[in-house]
Amino acid sequence: MKVRNLVLFTLMAVSAEGYAAGTKAKSIVKTPSAATQAAETMQALPLDRQTALNLAQSYLANGSSRQAELILSKLVLLYPDDEEILRETISLYEKSNRAEQTLPLYQHLLQLRPNDLELTLASARAYSWTGRKAESIALYEKVLKAGNASEKVVTEYADFLYADKQYQKAIDLYKSVGQKGKLSKQHMLNTVNGFIALKKFDEAAKICNANVPLYPQDTDFLRLAADINFNAKQFEEAAGHYRQLLLKNPDDPGAYSKLADIAMAKNDFTEVARLSHKILALIPDHKTAMLSLARVSSWQGDFTTSLTYYDKLIASPNPEPFYYREKARVLGWMGDFKQALSVYKSAVQKWPDDKAISAEAEAKKNYYNHTYRPAVKAYNAWLLAEPQQPEALFDLAQLYAQYGKWNNGLNTYNSLLSQIPAHRQAALAKQKIDFAASRMFVRSGVEYFSAKTKFIDATNHRQADTKSTSIYSSLTYPINERVSAFVNLDSKSYDFRIAKPNTPKNPVTYGLMAGAEYRNMPNIALSAGLGMRMNPGDVDNGLTGFINANSQPVDNLHVGVTLRNDDIVTNTSSFNNQLEATRLQGRVAYNGYRRWQAGMDIAFDSYADNQSYDNSSLTVGADVVAHLLYEPQRLSVSYRLQEYGFDKNHANHPQYYNYFWTPKSYTTHTFGLEWQHYLNRERFHGSNNTYYDIAFRVGLEQEGDISRQIHASINHDWNSRLATSLEGQYTWGTSAEIYQDSMVKAEFRWFL
Repeated sequence: MKVRNLVLFTLMAVSAEGYAAGTKAKSIVKTPSAATQAAETMQALPLDRQTALNLAQSYLANGSSRQAELILSKLVLLYPDDEEILRETISLYEKSNRAEQTLPLYQHLLQLRPNDLELTLASARAYSWTGRKAESIALYEKVLKAGNASEKVVTEYADFLYADKQYQKAIDLYKSVGQKGKLSKQHMLNTVNGFIALKKFDEAAKICNANVPLYPQDTDFLRLAADINFNAKQFEEAAGHYRQLLLKNPDDPGAYSKLADIAMAKNDFTEVARLSHKILALIPDHKTAMLSLARVSSWQGDFTTSLTYYDKLIASPNPEPFYYREKARVLGWMGDFKQALSVYKSAVQKWPDDKAISAEAEAKKNYYNHTYRPAVKAYNAWLLAEPQQPEALFDLAQLYAQYGKWNNGLNTYNSLLSQIPAHRQAALAKQKIDFAASRMFVRSGVEYFSAKTKFIDATNHRQADTKSTSIYSSLTYPINERVSAFVNLDSKSYDFRIAKPNTPKNPVTYGLMAGAEYRNMPNIALSAGLGMRMNPGDVDNGLTGFINANSQPVDNLHVGVTLRNDDIVTNTSSFNNQLEATRLQGRVAYNGYRRWQAGMDIAFDSYADNQSYDNSSLTVGADVVAHLLYEPQRLSVSYRLQEYGFDKNHANHPQYYNYFWTPKSYTTHTFGLEWQHYLNRERFHGSNNTYYDIAFRVGLEQEGDISRQIHASINHDWNSRLATSLEGQYTWGTSAEIYQDSMVKAEFRWFL
């Protein structure tokens, strides 16, 4: 009863709509029309059912569907159980693509004829056209369960299920038809694609391989076979199929694109570039090819080419947000941080609601500016917006490593490598962290040093006139992430030009120091060591030691305090008398941007020996460094102002003249130019680096002297465990020749 009432209600609405439309049509025609006749006929109903039905059918035959609808609507209201009228009305609606209005009519007919399978099938189709999938499936299943469904009906239902992504049920139905006869080519293709969607590549491959010979002039099955191998990561087999496709059609961009994907999976970036150029020759605006060229060019260090293609992608219609993001990353790798942040700003303005873009822009800004705390917060926000994002994971792991957060760094690298096992940079950086966190570290080297001055003391000796050769080793053992212990050993052989009586000209001393370090940067780092200097002959042994504290109370502001005690050996007198200096030094430095940094320090030194000598000095200094170039070559200029003040003027205390020559106070100005060049293409924290460094400094000294200094070094990481360096320095004066020195040092560093 409910269905019947629904039918009547629907048809009443349709009848009113049709009648209004018919009236409108009547008002715009200039001659008596079919609408007028229909209205007159409607007034005559229900005088003769068959006459009215014949008239409706006549209108349908003449294409006057609106007039036919007026009559049929009235007939359905008068004869709601008349099957012929119901079917005629359904036919009218289906011909005018109004499947939704057929549904209540089908429901009523199915109540009248519940076992009519043809009617059930027609109803199933109507429900499928309106998107009522559940009702359609139920009706199709009813037809199939009744038995004797034709192959056409079965494949029709299978096609419906395939379109609904119910692949396994669709495949089963295709198979049932295939067992009785030959499936059409399209149904075979649907079966293969269904297996691929279900990741049942072996079954899909069997069907493809069986059908390729049956369609020698057709590439559909060959392409599917290639795609199956590709999805199964059987790249060699897939490449063979794609090359066959190119033999059939040398201008097939799809085959070139897949071959480029295979080359990308193999990290064969040269081949990716070659194939991408092939695609662009066929389709100049092919975005995938341009994106591949932009990416592989950046990975190969060809940043100019990379940026060219990113600019083309950004200028293309409907650019993707990640075009901006990847271009900004490339600019960051180049060291052009200002331009990188400008690109991020453009992306944020274009997509203000994209949380991932905003988070990445904020993270990169802090990463470039060395602001650790907000950088970590921003990277975590980025990973919240894009979980497991590779660029975010790598940068965050780099940050942790730079600040000695070994556990966090290892966990972050592991997350990255779990999704990209072939990420070579992450694997290398992780290995370096693992060594730093768990292996003993040895630093050993040999150093030659020579220093002398023109000024002489009362006994006609130079105040500084010594040569020394040192051999040293340091062993550091990590106790946990924050605490490590160390032992330093060294031997130093002196060569004094003039020695005092009963004093060896070439004494050898030995040093031993043990200590520990606590690191929890950027909050604080503490280290301390206590040692002994063992001297030959009648020279007493001495104590050495230090306490050091560093912190970043706020980002980019570095504060450090050091207290240390060392022996001072400038000549035979200072050696024999065991001249020592105790220094308390504090320094504050600001390093907010990679383009410049500035600092100032103050130091108090107290000098004493075993002959009742005492003196003290206060030293104040300030410096600024500007980086004219930063990546990958660094060119820096620097200036340092140093103010010295001594408690005692040696001009008035000649008995101490053999230690120092100096006015009571004086000021020096030092200007420097430094060039640092990395020879390795890749640079990141944990990479194996090879670089050299050359610095030239000019100092305006006391007494009008101008000192010059050349300092050079070369460093090479042989692998993740072993590194070596060679360093040299030469300092000389001009007019007064106050001081000159030379130094050569070779060192190796090794994780055991």
